[in-house]
Amino acid sequence: MPGRNLIFVLCIFCVLSFTAFWWDGTFNIMVNAMIIIVAVSAYDLIKISAADNHIITSLNIPTKAGRGLEFNLEISITNHLERNITVDCRTIIPPVAGSDLRADHIKIKSEYIETITYPLEISQRGKYTIGETWIRISGPLNFIDLQWNAAAADDIMIYPESIITNNEFIDHLGSRQTEKIKHFQRRGEGMEFDTVTNFKPGDDIRHIDWRSSARHRSLLVKRHTIEQHREVIILLDCGRLMGSDTGNGTKLDRGVDSALMLSEVALNRGDRCGFGVFDDRIITYLPPQGGNRARKIILNSVYDVRSEFRESNFAEIFAMLQSKQRKRSLVIIISDLTDGDTSIKFRSAMLSLSQRHMVVFAALRTPLLNQYATDAVENYQQLCQKALALRLERQREDTLHKLSHSGVRVLDVHPNELTVPLINEYLYLRESNLV
Repeated sequence: MPGRNLIFVLCIFCVLSFTAFWWDGTFNIMVNAMIIIVAVSAYDLIKISAADNHIITSLNIPTKAGRGLEFNLEISITNHLERNITVDCRTIIPPVAGSDLRADHIKIKSEYIETITYPLEISQRGKYTIGETWIRISGPLNFIDLQWNAAAADDIMIYPESIITNNEFIDHLGSRQTEKIKHFQRRGEGMEFDTVTNFKPGDDIRHIDWRSSARHRSLLVKRHTIEQHREVIILLDCGRLMGSDTGNGTKLDRGVDSALMLSEVALNRGDRCGFGVFDDRIITYLPPQGGNRARKIILNSVYDVRSEFRESNFAEIFAMLQSKQRKRSLVIIISDLTDGDTSIKFRSAMLSLSQRHMVVFAALRTPLLNQYATDAVENYQQLCQKALALRLERQREDTLHKLSHSGVRVLDVHPNELTVPLINEYLYLRESNLV
């Protein structure tokens, strides 16, 4: 492509061409000047024609980063030419991370490596592509520039921020939870079958195995132990209510963050964890599984989910869970409620689910709704907003109250404060043998 000096000379050439109307000798001068321009341009082109093979560029980015956490993008440019060069560099990045990265007039000595470091931050979860890196250099006389794609695009996965820095948090959280629940006692004999033994005075007659007793002509009882490996199923709503802002991301961001933290805690304690994501349809459902493999599967399945502002349909995923999950499990639903019609449908589906499973409903408040309900009124529009907000909050509280009196455990929390109460509830139910 034309360089800076070539463009300047051609502009002068065009201006001088107008003198041909008054002086006949201008034509000969322009022809000679054109020959010189072509010769100089050819010289520049020869000098830089092989530059793309002697200038090596590499793009270094982490494979993963946390939402809203800063990470570094590094561009290394190695000059294997026998002369010093001046380089212009441009890297294409996703719009959510800002405008494209540019570095102009970088001087690089022969056989020298120049490293450019850019701090970046991406505020939304998901998989993003850091685009190609383009390099431009000028010939020795700045008549011809050479530009080429010097580094291919690469992908980076933006996870919830706590997943990147969760080790310290989990250790600290675990110590606090242990102190809080250490006074709870394991109640009951459990539901997991262990063995059949002879009946002893004091044994519960309801545990007598009458068929075995008839075959052996003596009373035998079934012994049970407390089940050590439970099944935890987390259902995450991606409907329209979860797309509202909390001041630190959306409600869905906080829900994903807390759900992944809870799955980490459950898997660390030997339980099997399942995951479901839904809005007006079932987006993802992973049956309960354990081990390190489950961590990766759950994380890669839910880290990039987003709200498409659809109306949530609880009945479909609850019906699917009833048909596929026969074993009694701890089902944790992260969602919210507002209007009366949705609340009635949700409560009906929830009560049906709670007849077989232990159900915990984590209801995330909407900060904007609370703001409308508590702000002072200055005009008629604000009065209408406050009246509507108070009505929706009253319907919501009424539904949560009815759920809590119907056997469903309810957590009514601010989205930014969900993680600790949610893990507390899981640990309480587990240590109390209520699952």
